[in-house]
Amino acid sequence: MNRTHFFKFSPILISILLLQGSCSQDQDITQWSLPEGAKARIGKGTWSGNITYSPDGNQLAVASSIGIWLYHLSTGSEIALLTGHTDEVEFVEFSPDGSALASGGGYEDATIRIWDTNTREHLRTLKGHRSRVTSVSFSPDGNTLASGGSDGTVRLWDAHAGDDKFTRSWHSNWIPMEFRNLNFNTREDKFTRVWRSASVNSIQFSPDGTTVASASVDETIRIWDVHSGEHLQAFEGHTGGVNYIMFSRNGSWLVSGSSDETIRIWDVRTGEHLQTLEGHTGGVNSVAFSPDGTTLASASYDNTIRLWDARTGKHLQSLEGHTGGVNSATFSPDGTTLASASYDNTIRLWDARTGKHLQSLEGHTGGVNSATFSPDGTTLASASYDNTIRLWDTRSGERLQTIAAYTASVNSVAFSPDGTTLASVSYDNTIRLWDARTVEHLQTLSGHTSMVTFVTFSPDGTKLASASYDERIRLWDARTGECVHTLQGHKRSVDCLAFSPDGLTLASGCGSVTGLFGKLLDKDEDNTIRLWNVRSGRSLRTLEGHTNGVNSVAFSPDGRTLASGAGYEDSTIRLWDVHTGKQLHIFERYTGKVNSLTFALDGGMLAIGSGDNAIRLLDVRTGGHLRTLEGHTSSVTCTTFSPDGNMLASGSLDKTVRIWHARTWAHLNTLKGHTKSVKSVNFSPDGRTLASGSHDGTILLWDLTSGGDVTGGW
Repeated sequence: MNRTHFFKFSPILISILLLQGSCSQDQDITQWSLPEGAKARIGKGTWSGNITYSPDGNQLAVASSIGIWLYHLSTGSEIALLTGHTDEVEFVEFSPDGSALASGGGYEDATIRIWDTNTREHLRTLKGHRSRVTSVSFSPDGNTLASGGSDGTVRLWDAHAGDDKFTRSWHSNWIPMEFRNLNFNTREDKFTRVWRSASVNSIQFSPDGTTVASASVDETIRIWDVHSGEHLQAFEGHTGGVNYIMFSRNGSWLVSGSSDETIRIWDVRTGEHLQTLEGHTGGVNSVAFSPDGTTLASASYDNTIRLWDARTGKHLQSLEGHTGGVNSATFSPDGTTLASASYDNTIRLWDARTGKHLQSLEGHTGGVNSATFSPDGTTLASASYDNTIRLWDTRSGERLQTIAAYTASVNSVAFSPDGTTLASVSYDNTIRLWDARTVEHLQTLSGHTSMVTFVTFSPDGTKLASASYDERIRLWDARTGECVHTLQGHKRSVDCLAFSPDGLTLASGCGSVTGLFGKLLDKDEDNTIRLWNVRSGRSLRTLEGHTNGVNSVAFSPDGRTLASGAGYEDSTIRLWDVHTGKQLHIFERYTGKVNSLTFALDGGMLAIGSGDNAIRLLDVRTGGHLRTLEGHTSSVTCTTFSPDGNMLASGSLDKTVRIWHARTWAHLNTLKGHTKSVKSVNFSPDGRTLASGSHDGTILLWDLTSGGDVTGGW
């Protein structure tokens, strides 16, 4: 997916884009635009689209996964959070007079919203695109809005009335994509051809407002008459999708950046291809003229920005330093500074004349993979795709500490039972231990030779168990960091672990993450659960029966029963006698994989979150099916009982959290507010608060006290 971002900077922005920084300390922004029933929002969402100045230079609009953040440039403080889109915001654009703001939504929203920038009021919603809105642009007089979408259409709207003036779909011809498949039995190569819509990646009005240009993944640029909607001409020559276009100041040239790693300059009047600029070794995501029109900047997936003489096409210099693809580059209004934004989650400011790197700025955080309360409930730890761990005060929502030592996504975090130590795992094959109060790095546990998938403390906190793609489990002394035992026997990656309540037994499930690769490498199937003696590291027994990778294991509260759930080709839940290894019950095959297993506090019931959108309740003693809880519209990713056992919470890919009464199983409420899938749900130790972590980059805290909005007073 190609995504274009615009950034217009002044020096004051250095303090502004430290979005989790000090500018927020005097404001309770955790209370802004909260969904009904939520008492605080932790985090500002993921940085999902572009950043743009208001015409008067007083405000900054930032597109994020949860809405549009507005900042006051003179103070660096947040002004407002505009919410309403049901997916991440892809694009924001001020009207020329600054009185309105237009925003485009993601795949599951596909709308354009118009906002009054003075009152922050939502004025109207423009509907018509069938998929992600990739670009919006106001005409110079502000009366017309142009939009491009991944559905391949260009649309012109009356910016005041919201009427659709016309829709043109020359770009909507479907383009082929080929995927290579390997037949595991015959080893025969096959190619599968699928088709996708030719997304419109960029749209721009000409300086005089009479024409609009659109750039598409179909490798063309098209020019349209704004008044009649007539297609005037097509510029062809790129051999890859066109990611971004920009008119020169006088409108005589059009410059385009493409996935074919080139920049092309075109004569707008004749359509003649004037020049091709070559040198990038990755797709070009953005191009920008300097204010005086003499210099052209290009940003590329090759991690660099290149500066070119706009008249001769001569390469002037390359700006290097980003560690990920650069998705945008733009000049400051006075032309002295160049700003670039990268997939390495940083913004860099450069001296546009010398190319010297001036400063790096932090952007938004990434999606939340895991969120867990400290044992006393006062702190919440979150692990994120942005390579950080963050600690939050659960009463105020204030960020207490940030651990930014990782260079890859942090997969999971766990507090020790006494709350003094925090363990984290990442793609870097290590487990790291931190002082939970000071976030001092205590030690790094090394030994795994592949990504660590899971980490958990023993109930008494003396041991730590880790599972990895390297097919091994390691037991560590939580105090010294010494590897006490390496448990070997699984033939595929280990995806889940659980200590028995007394801490003497460890259960491990062999996953299917490497299953396809395993078949290619002629690796043996596994699909087993293994029970291990924690003291000796000896394998006690192997539980066999599942026909696909085991995704989840859970001990009953008395430690006598183990539940296991498996993936798509199996989709069963099995109950085992821990002491004998005998299979007690097997529950019906479901239509989706088993994502979560949670025992009720008395151990008599098991709640299963499934890929078929349902939660099933099973009688542990008889193996009977008690009931099915329906309502989620997508896969149920996580389930958890409240500490008193009176509530069950479930999170889903449908972006919602549902609360259920654990005696009557009445649906109490649906908690809406996340704009991406819910990854984690967790009750506070006192049961009064529920935390939900989402891939939208935020954690929402929900008030579950009697009489609150969530519970409706029950």
